[in-house]
Amino acid sequence: MNTSLFTAILVVLSAAALSGCNKEHQAEPDGYRVVSYDAVTANWVIIRTGTFDRKHLKKQLTVVCDFYKWADHETVHGPHACDLHVGELMVIHHQPDAQGKFSDYSDLWEMSPDRLSVTHGVPPDNVDQQFIILKNELLPETW
Repeated sequence: MNTSLFTAILVVLSAAALSGCNKEHQAEPDGYRVVSYDAVTANWVIIRTGTFDRKHLKKQLTVVCDFYKWADHETVHGPHACDLHVGELMVIHHQPDAQGKFSDYSDLWEMSPDRLSVTHGVPPDNVDQQFIILKNELLPETW
């Protein structure tokens, strides 16, 4: 094989490999990504990406709904009460918009080792959802 052709092929393959690596190493923003819902078990799987003890980590939460509450309406209890969207990245957002309103306010926190709280919006039109954490697993690094 011609040396210059071999060198050109090697350069192209190296560039392709490096660009693939860069895509894998791009860290997802801190937040909670809803990755699946099983209607039979009512289990949600959520990937939590964030900084824990100054280290960027991912963990997988398997949760089931405890209750859903919209504004001043009655609380709805049970495993099928909550409403998340598969694929959605939920991030904490406490900043007001240009008019000083909190139209996209979101608060997410693990209240205890077995509870996840999700709040969207502010009163009088907020939605509060609380989940029981069934599993909380640290995911291995992918690079």
